[in-house]
Amino acid sequence: MQRVRGRRERRDGVRVIPFMWWRRQRDDGALLVPAMVSVYLLAVVFANLIVARYGQAALPWTAFLLVPLDLLTRDVLHHEWANDRLWPKMAALIATGSLLAFALNHDAGRVALASFLAFASAGAVNTYVYHLLKNGSRYQRMVASSCLAAVVDSVVFPFVAFDDPSVWLCVTQATAKMTSGAIFSWLFLLRYDREEAR
Repeated sequence: MQRVRGRRERRDGVRVIPFMWWRRQRDDGALLVPAMVSVYLLAVVFANLIVARYGQAALPWTAFLLVPLDLLTRDVLHHEWANDRLWPKMAALIATGSLLAFALNHDAGRVALASFLAFASAGAVNTYVYHLLKNGSRYQRMVASSCLAAVVDSVVFPFVAFDDPSVWLCVTQATAKMTSGAIFSWLFLLRYDREEAR
């Protein structure tokens, strides 16, 4: 590795911009995969703690920030694991997140069950659709899978967790998740995989 002008490096004759450190980690996934798994599970933790504390009032916030973040990290992991025991790893990831969601709400009865079912079903739909669209661009796969998973999550959780769920809230949640999911996916690809950000 040769330092050039104090700001750029060269590897095998190819110029590498320092802020693209992530690209230098992609070959072995030494940094990316553990980071994405951690973000995935932390998003589950925060989403459940917020809903447990504030109830339905918190759903728009989790819908716009935490759920799309969770779906994004799942898509990134799907891409990274595509040729390395994808299905066992994805099943373990979704199962871990679902059980964690249940454990965080184990005293809340229906909320715990709703969290478990919503997380598991949305994760399964997201995984299936992303894999089904394997011939599309990465951005198309991420957006389509996240949109369908967002609808599933927005319907399953409130209808299982609450006695009188607001249909309007379900629609608002789904719209927020789909919109922010598309934005998050575009920003991620623009930063790390620019040629696929379309």
